[in-house]
Amino acid sequence: MAGSSGIDWRRVKGVAWQVLQPVIIAILVVALLLLVWRPVAEQLKVDVAGVSHFSSVYSSGDLEAVGDVIAGDDATVAGLATIGETLHVTGASSFAAVTASGVASVDSLAVTGVGLVGTWLQVSQDDTLTLYDGDTITVTQSFVPLTAGIWVTTSTTTAIVSPTVGGSLLFLTNMGTFPIMIKDAANTQSAGDITLGQYDSCVYVWNKTDWIMLALSDN
Repeated sequence: MAGSSGIDWRRVKGVAWQVLQPVIIAILVVALLLLVWRPVAEQLKVDVAGVSHFSSVYSSGDLEAVGDVIAGDDATVAGLATIGETLHVTGASSFAAVTASGVASVDSLAVTGVGLVGTWLQVSQDDTLTLYDGDTITVTQSFVPLTAGIWVTTSTTTAIVSPTVGGSLLFLTNMGTFPIMIKDAANTQSAGDITLGQYDSCVYVWNKTDWIMLALSDN
């Protein structure tokens, strides 16, 4: 029944409840999500032995897993990542420190502290690259087997393609029977031109300007 002012307060209350009800529900859902998410952000721990799949991983604290951890996208852990078995990250990964007892396979890895692998520390191997005289050695992975059909010399200006990340390591091995000469001072720094015979190997590191030779082995 309307009051003396002519306002139907019962109807007003009904309309107000219809408007406020979804807002109140949304606030409760958000509050519940925050309560659930907060401990995950502080520390992500997987106690069950086996494989744990995530679309992505983010933890402002530590990440600890008894079994495997597989992230379909990026993985960012501000603290220590301790993986009992295999760590596999399809996207980029960033850890303050990481310990993997099994295989650690990541597209891009940044560790600001200590990185410890319990078994093998492996670099990725590219397919055998066939060189022709005057070629630039085009590399996409850290270990590149080389071969040539005749004695060849690399480009005198750019012997090896330049990577985008400083500190990149490169391992080159001549798997063929013909010698391969890698020019010095051609975005390379070594003790003169080097010639790799069959199974001879060399190691470079990229300093954002040149490939600096670290080692050469006559095998």
